[in-house]
Amino acid sequence: MLAPDRRSIAWTETGDAWTPYRASVDGECWELRYPTEAYGPNYRLVIGGRVVQDIPEWPESWSRPIRALVAGPCPVDFDLYLVTALEPGGPVLLYCPDCCCAWPSLRASETEPDRTLDDYGLSEQTIRYVTEPEARVAGLSVQKRVGIPHCQLPRVAG
Repeated sequence: MLAPDRRSIAWTETGDAWTPYRASVDGECWELRYPTEAYGPNYRLVIGGRVVQDIPEWPESWSRPIRALVAGPCPVDFDLYLVTALEPGGPVLLYCPDCCCAWPSLRASETEPDRTLDDYGLSEQTIRYVTEPEARVAGLSVQKRVGIPHCQLPRVAG
């Protein structure tokens, strides 16, 4: 079995301040928690409620949601993420997990604000977060802000 930091794992955000990421791996719940010590590792890997490994740096084989930043007011009230279909060759979409809206571009978010994953033949079960290399292939510049990958998207003029 590969060491946890060498496995390919797609993490999702939890919204929890102390346990920001969660993944299901081989049927087990894996969590990344912030350490309680001021000078500890960046994360602690918790599997099945037990701390198993300190994670000093984000492993290359792991992916986490990439937030889409918009220059100017966001077209919706929530964070947007870049997602694609589980099957290869799917479109890269802006996605709001709070309302399930999805768009192929910022312009579409303004002209067709009610589009959802269903409009693209997708659901929350058939999408995954885009990895940093995939975002770059799609022509997006990925930058780190407080250790979280972000893509800066231009605001479209009305």
